[in-house]
Amino acid sequence: MYTENMDRVQSADYYRFSRKYFLDLIQADEFDCRLFLVCLEDEAICGMVAAFTHGIIQAHLIGTKTAFINDSPAKFLVDEVSKTGRVEGMKYMHLGGGFGFKEDSLFKWKSLFSDSYLNYKSLRFIANDAVYQSLLDRKGIDKDTDVDFFPLYRAVMNVFTAVVFI
Repeated sequence: MYTENMDRVQSADYYRFSRKYFLDLIQADEFDCRLFLVCLEDEAICGMVAAFTHGIIQAHLIGTKTAFINDSPAKFLVDEVSKTGRVEGMKYMHLGGGFGFKEDSLFKWKSLFSDSYLNYKSLRFIANDAVYQSLLDRKGIDKDTDVDFFPLYRAVMNVFTAVVFI
């Protein structure tokens, strides 16, 4: 299901996480990370990786098999995970935003679950300006670009100024 989802949305290789990545998440000591699945008979048709910590459920990845997109099992899944969280004393469920922090179709889908929104903020600290600038120079990226991504040297710019994450 995971590879199929990544292919369907034309995901960059950066988002094609390895099996080890998922095992490390599930086995982490810092938070309680779980895999939730919606199954139809013996087939997993939708899934979510979510971390439970400090009263917050953080949805990390949600995916649905292409053949079941129109049935919207992810809506059911989000609702069931939120019920599990309430039973376990969680206060919030954070679904994240849109792709690249934009208000795109992914953001709009997530926004249907609640009218509570929080502004996204991130700390952007550059410890060594010379090294950071050299990494930007290698990629041919202007430090003063309007692209909202950090660290900027991890973004790949094309002629349309779209960002592809690597």
